[in-house]
Amino acid sequence: MYNLSVIIPIKITSKTMYILNRLKSLIKFFDNFNIEVVISDATVIDQYKNIIKEYIKNFDKIVYINKPIKGIYSASICRNNGVEFSTSDYLLFFDVDLVPNNQLIKQFFIDIKNIEENKFKFLIYPCLYLSKYYTDFLATRSNLFDEEYFHIANKSFQEGNNIDVLYNAINTSTILVSRELFINIGMFDNSFSGHGYEDFELIHRLFIFENQQTIGKDYFTDYKTPLISEYRGFRKYFLIKTLPMYLSGIFTMHLYHSRPLNLMYYKNRIKNFEYFMMKIKENINYAELNETEHIQLNEMPKNIKGFYEVISHVDKKNNYKKKLRKLARSPLLFFIDFIKNKLRKIKTIM
Repeated sequence: MYNLSVIIPIKITSKTMYILNRLKSLIKFFDNFNIEVVISDATVIDQYKNIIKEYIKNFDKIVYINKPIKGIYSASICRNNGVEFSTSDYLLFFDVDLVPNNQLIKQFFIDIKNIEENKFKFLIYPCLYLSKYYTDFLATRSNLFDEEYFHIANKSFQEGNNIDVLYNAINTSTILVSRELFINIGMFDNSFSGHGYEDFELIHRLFIFENQQTIGKDYFTDYKTPLISEYRGFRKYFLIKTLPMYLSGIFTMHLYHSRPLNLMYYKNRIKNFEYFMMKIKENINYAELNETEHIQLNEMPKNIKGFYEVISHVDKKNNYKKKLRKLARSPLLFFIDFIKNKLRKIKTIM
């Protein structure tokens, strides 16, 4: 009997073959610990499923399930399927693009004990989203899980440059929770499909249940920015869980991958956002909430430049692609950020 089940959701297509190598690396890494790994596979093509089945024959702590999703991939459905076949009292949701290290594994078991002692109801683990340059560099290393590479990436982020780290994705879907609470609270919402917001919706329910803070009307703001110091709305509230974790040196690294604008998986983000905003207002009397912010965060260290600014070293071609992607996903947010950046430049000149 294992105390922790790691749920890894995947769907492999001809455009995401890189997932296979990343999955193999994770399987080998987690095999060093007393952890059950549940691969919840939504792959449709038999050729890819068979590669996984053949590979995991050499490992005895792997649970493999395949429930194909023929349409747009849903991480919610895939994760929930994985939970169904897991056996542990505690669940960790872990995406295939993430890189852990030994320190992180130790922290998981410390945090399980903290949950058992009722210090927390759930935990979220931040990640540094790596650049293509640093991801390619790690691909040449014999052990990408070495903590040295985490230190290099973290130093890059803290210095405010994006040569190695594009941004700190501090509020993530890497969630540790007891099986009992996860099931009682309703699991992931299977109505989400495609990219985004299914993790925030679950975190929202867990956050409200934990009741660490009284939320204000500002909670229902969705403002995305790479600068954590400028977070607003629910993203800022979630920092109560994630900022102390990051400042204590606990985080994963997210390997870079492209995000083609023409894939429905990414186009569905707007639909997911609209559904998410509807869901988080359920069972909350908005009229009774205070206007002012009800969040108490420790002050962010001024010496971590990455919280406050980004010194861009990304080539212009890639930068234009990122702007086009934002314009396609959220035109309103694109123009808000455009105006905000212009005002920043005017303020600097003055």
